[in-house]
Amino acid sequence: YHEGFFYLSDSIDSVFDEHTRVYFYSKLASDSILDLEHRWFCGIDTMLIVPCTCNGNICMSSIAPERLKAGEWSVDLVRGRQIFDSRQFLVVEPNH
Repeated sequence: YHEGFFYLSDSIDSVFDEHTRVYFYSKLASDSILDLEHRWFCGIDTMLIVPCTCNGNICMSSIAPERLKAGEWSVDLVRGRQIFDSRQFLVVEPNH
């Protein structure tokens, strides 16, 4: 499999091949924000909810290659019902 990375601070749309491990990094305003999650969606389907692994003011999560299927994806940075940010990306079949 391949690996892909993208950051909340980037406004560039991203495209990844299926079966790629994608890492999602969120830069926080403070390193004291607790209970953050990344919620991964393919279309309207929730694919993964995972607590962020934080290191200082950066929190990170990833999605396993076998879960990444073709479609329109988004990842939300949330705490409870509050959405701090959201990013969209596209997953395509390899060689497209």
